[in-house]
Amino acid sequence: MTKKRKIDLKGPGELTHNPFAGLRGGAGGAGGDDGEASESDRCEPIAAAGLGADVQETYPPGWNGGGNVVVSHERKGRGGKTVTIASWRDTAAPAAGALESLARSLGRRLGSRARVEDGAIVVQGELVERLASILETEHGARVTRGTK
Repeated sequence: MTKKRKIDLKGPGELTHNPFAGLRGGAGGAGGDDGEASESDRCEPIAAAGLGADVQETYPPGWNGGGNVVVSHERKGRGGKTVTIASWRDTAAPAAGALESLARSLGRRLGSRARVEDGAIVVQGELVERLASILETEHGARVTRGTK
């Protein structure tokens, strides 16, 4: 068995390299002598960057918004799990690619899984009110609430 070599930690002075010195504004850091970040190092606020409340979601390609939508929930044939379904009544329904894109954005917005089934958007969970309000306010659809 070999002996482990011990390192003398009580040597003269401090360590020569400190990776956290830049955070305090010390040696080699981006900040000045007073420890504050310079003007160029600071992040600009979201509103000043043009990404604030004026950002609006655009319609997916192939869909100009609107249409008559029936938003309902059902459990039948789904193993007891409740799903919310948004189906279009008329010809103002989005094209297939636009429907996929809309399902993805609605799924992210609702915090749930969403997919396209038989020309309708199926969202996991009982989210009728939330889905209806998003479709009305942001996508200009005329929504009818119902159950199947």
